[in-house]
Amino acid sequence: MRVFTASTIALLSASAFGFQCPSANEPGDIYDRSTVVALIEVTSVSLNRDWTAELDAENPDSAGSVRALEVEFDVTETLKGTATSAPAIELLGIGTGYVGFTPGVYYLVALDGPSRGRYYISFCDVIASHYRLDVAEFQRVLGDLRKRGT
Repeated sequence: MRVFTASTIALLSASAFGFQCPSANEPGDIYDRSTVVALIEVTSVSLNRDWTAELDAENPDSAGSVRALEVEFDVTETLKGTATSAPAIELLGIGTGYVGFTPGVYYLVALDGPSRGRYYISFCDVIASHYRLDVAEFQRVLGDLRKRGT
C-alpha cells in the first residue's frame, strides 16, 4: 500500500483561480508528457493535520482554507515509468485542480515530477476513474494507453 498527501482549499472553484488544463489534454497527450502513468485503487483518505499546519505557515494569506489529506492506495498496474517506487504524491487544492479521491475507486493517473520529493497532480492528470475495472470505456482507455507503451 502506498501513501500520498492531498491538499484541498475549501469552497473555491477552479475557475475562480483561472486553473485550466493544457489545451492538449486527451489521454494520449497526458500519457506522452508524463513520467509515470499508473492505475491505482484508493483505499483510504484521512486528514493530515501536521501538513495542514505547515501549509498554513507557508501560505499565511490562505491560512485556514487549506486542508491536507493523506490518501492510501494500491498500485494495480503501471503503464509508464515506475509507480512502485514513486515518492509521495501531493494533490493540489480546489481552485488549483483538486481531485476528490474516494476509497474503493480506481484512478488512472499521470504523474510529473517529482519536486521536493513528491509528485504533484491535478484533475488534469486523472485520465479516467471508475469503481469497476470492467466498464467498457475504462477498458478502452486502458487498452489505448497500453498500446502506446509497447
